[in-house]
Amino acid sequence: MNDGVRLTAMLISLDAASTSFIKGLPVQWDVVERELDLEKLMEETLDPGPAVIFVGQGGDNDLNSSVLQEVAQLLRSTYPASAIYYVTATRKSLDHKAMVKNGFSDAFLLPTDANILRKRIEADLTQASKGRIVFYKAVNVVDVVPGTVLGFDVYLHLPSNNKHIRLAKADKPLDEKWSEKLKIHKVTSVYVTTDQMKNFYEFTAQQLRRINNGDGLSETEKQEKRERAIRSLLSDLYSEPALDDSFDKGRDLLNDCQQIIKSYVCGDGTGKNSWYEKMLAISNDPAAPYDHAANVATFSALLSIGLGVGNPEELAMAGLLHDIGLADLPPELQTKPVDQLTPDELEKYKKHPDLTLNIVKQRKLILPDTVLEIIGQHHERYDGGGFPKGVAGPRLKHTSQLVALADELSYAMRPTPDQKPRSPAEVINAILDKQNANPGVAKYDPALLSRVAKLFNKPSTETETEVSA
Repeated sequence: MNDGVRLTAMLISLDAASTSFIKGLPVQWDVVERELDLEKLMEETLDPGPAVIFVGQGGDNDLNSSVLQEVAQLLRSTYPASAIYYVTATRKSLDHKAMVKNGFSDAFLLPTDANILRKRIEADLTQASKGRIVFYKAVNVVDVVPGTVLGFDVYLHLPSNNKHIRLAKADKPLDEKWSEKLKIHKVTSVYVTTDQMKNFYEFTAQQLRRINNGDGLSETEKQEKRERAIRSLLSDLYSEPALDDSFDKGRDLLNDCQQIIKSYVCGDGTGKNSWYEKMLAISNDPAAPYDHAANVATFSALLSIGLGVGNPEELAMAGLLHDIGLADLPPELQTKPVDQLTPDELEKYKKHPDLTLNIVKQRKLILPDTVLEIIGQHHERYDGGGFPKGVAGPRLKHTSQLVALADELSYAMRPTPDQKPRSPAEVINAILDKQNANPGVAKYDPALLSRVAKLFNKPSTETETEVSA
């Protein structure tokens, strides 16, 4: 929503993919482009200053950290109120921590960080326009208490036409009937405008104080904290390894990964009687950054717990890291639907499990053999038609199959313009029906898939005996 105000974005030496992304955003702003020339940048001062400045290494630039530090410091002194972001579509030119240390507000790898960057830009524009430009931000529906005056407007997103309808005004309580409808339709996210997010956080803090909640964080804030932790880990993995990287650095990365698994996936005492409820509560917001990696990790651990297959923490770790190799594919391949890839593009795409393992090796990340095996097999099929090695039948481990199933669940539960949100049970039953209709083309071990379906159809009472991994 725009109240007629126009702001400016400055693009400095961005690569083609980053330029295309910034210019393609549905934002009404004036875009000015500049080359990375320190003397010319020193001579020019835009008035008013840009709301956001994007710096990259497009063209023939190959800038070291000292030059980038000069650029960031110059821009910071010239435009103290502007957000200054380093943006690149090339993993080898990214060192997130160094960029922030050198003076950038943040650093982004596209398209991996596309949704995070978009959300950050929206918050920046709301702040720069003093609330005259606003956007919609997803929040967890659990944090919106029905029958209570909220202090902020609440909206529902309609994927079919990409519109938002208001469910409750700031000075009116959310109708409990609407709350029940959201549950029935498996809606896990509602929306608040960016100018009212301060009111949202104040409301949730008040509610938590009222019920004496121990950790003092709303579900939305927990998701945001999880997102920051996962992004920090993956940014470290994406950074080009230094020549003097040691195995100590690899151990630090492994410790970070294990801490994320413990804190956000397996560390809350989840047991066989609660795994399904937790799965139902997972956000299905299609735009939530890093949600896919987090959801695959969580689904993998919960399937492991529900079936007694493998080590939940190892499956969660494989789920968290399974697709990081996609960052080494050309940017246009990373966002293109698999069924639309050309034969040559598909061959490149099929290399991403091995690319993931290469990143793990480069960063000296010592993972359990089970995790490495799962990462390598998560696109294999029981009928042998998968990739990268065509592993089939009993050679394809149940642990790998569960992470593959978690991967499919994460995508299939998301609402799209053509599909309403679906529950885990609905997705699993659809997968089972499809495979039973053509048993000669089996993605999953039929016996394992049948047991998963039974588990989902009796979530509160079914106790599965252990299945060998």
